[in-house]
Amino acid sequence: MALALASLLVTREIGHARGLIEPPVARPVRRAQRIDACAQILVFVLSIPVAFLVDADWGKATWLALLVVSPVLGRRSARIAETESSRAEKASA
Repeated sequence: MALALASLLVTREIGHARGLIEPPVARPVRRAQRIDACAQILVFVLSIPVAFLVDADWGKATWLALLVVSPVLGRRSARIAETESSRAEKASA
């Protein structure tokens, strides 16, 4: 799962770098999206040693951290995107 999320992150970054993402996303928004994706990857990567050292069920239980991490970082990303769009509107006015 972590590898799939990492490949999705790399694909998105390549798309941004080559200008294939429409409409273009502001840097702070991209940074927030990167942090969100990396946090999800980190949860899955950390579940591996937990599964080996403690118990497989505890490793799966660490995935429940996504129920907290994803919404929190998702709201943060949305708030940053809203701030950037209002800045862009003020700059164009």
